[in-house]
Amino acid sequence: MKFDVEKLMGGLRSYIDKKISTDKEQLVNTIESQADLIGQLESKVKELEESESVFEIDEDQMLSVINKMLDEKNLVPEINFEYDGERTLTVSVNDEVKTFEIPAQIYKGVHVENDEYSKGDTVTAQGALWHCKQLTTEKPGDSEHWQLAVKSGRK
Repeated sequence: MKFDVEKLMGGLRSYIDKKISTDKEQLVNTIESQADLIGQLESKVKELEESESVFEIDEDQMLSVINKMLDEKNLVPEINFEYDGERTLTVSVNDEVKTFEIPAQIYKGVHVENDEYSKGDTVTAQGALWHCKQLTTEKPGDSEHWQLAVKSGRK
């Protein structure tokens, strides 16, 4: 089975774009709903600046409060990728998690009796290469779970 990287990446891109688009719409709605409040705050700041009252604003503290509020609202999507090093790719966008199983052959070395092998694993046994067709602990050549991939050479 040939692994189509472009198709997988296209699917991942589509999934991420859809999630980001939804988050972007929520962000736009939130920003629009806050526009009036921002206008009111600007008017109040202008009024205070024109008054004779004197006060100082700690910009670092203000930025800290604003960033904390944005983080709590979770407006910026947090995207993470995890790869198990074999067949599993996990993508998480905020609290949503999607797992993809990659159909890849992985050579596991010489067959070890009673070890568990997954679909797509390949092993060497009896001088030949065997491909695992489904989850099994059975021995290649004695089970329908294995398919001969490369026959041993002449002796």
